[in-house]
Amino acid sequence: MSFYGWMVIPAAFLLVLITVYPFFWMIVMSLLKVATKPGMKSEFVGLANYAGLVKDSLWVKGWVIQAKYVGISMSIEFILGFAIALFLNNLKKGANLVTTIVLIPMMLAPVAVGFLYLYLFNSSFGWYYWFIRSIGILQKGSILGDMSWAMAAIIIVDVWEWTPFMALVFLAGLKKVPLDQLEAAKCDGAPPVRRFLDVTLPNMTSVIVIGVLIRFIDIMRYIDNIFVMTTGGPAGATKTVSYYLFDVAFRFFELGRGAAHGFVLLLVIMFIAMFFVNSMQKKGGQR
Repeated sequence: MSFYGWMVIPAAFLLVLITVYPFFWMIVMSLLKVATKPGMKSEFVGLANYAGLVKDSLWVKGWVIQAKYVGISMSIEFILGFAIALFLNNLKKGANLVTTIVLIPMMLAPVAVGFLYLYLFNSSFGWYYWFIRSIGILQKGSILGDMSWAMAAIIIVDVWEWTPFMALVFLAGLKKVPLDQLEAAKCDGAPPVRRFLDVTLPNMTSVIVIGVLIRFIDIMRYIDNIFVMTTGGPAGATKTVSYYLFDVAFRFFELGRGAAHGFVLLLVIMFIAMFFVNSMQKKGGQR
């Protein structure tokens, strides 16, 4: 083995230790009824934990809530992120300062952001609550205590915190678009929209895939703001499948069921990610 091969071994061993081993242990736990009290022994139950998930109405409802949360949040973040990236890319003066200010939300701890908006949405002294009531959108009650408004509040927080990430990724993609191609399209008389669709977007395909994938994987496991602001309420209106996994594993201590829950969630994320990458590659090939 070469010198460089020996140098890689410690990092590879550490990677196996922190990823591969827990992954296989999660699969083993999903087949057990894990003992959580002294004197008890774990019992092998086979696929019973997986079968129990399908019969669990909260788990099924959690996927519906998760799909709504992920779909709306990522759609808004994608559009706003692209708009902000285009603005920053065309900014001539003070671009570095404005970019730094835009990125501040994503640099804050998610729990701190959750507490910040918990106070802003507070029905007694929250400024956002006062503003929404003042313009007549909310007639009565609280924002986080209303089943219709609670999810909207969680989405608002997620968009505020993570749109800067999408903007940063897209800005990096815009910087790599060849200027000669843009100039050639401009000389041919192509309008700005045509130049964007025919030159800018094709050159940003890989960046878009990376940005959307990273954000998708992150938001699928994201429970910080929900934990701080609503704890899955009111009446389970914000209990995503990821938050329900937290409840099952770390509140009810049903570790075997929680492991099965986590493994299914991982498979779904991998399947959707692979489908998205393959779709984008096919579109890129067609272009």
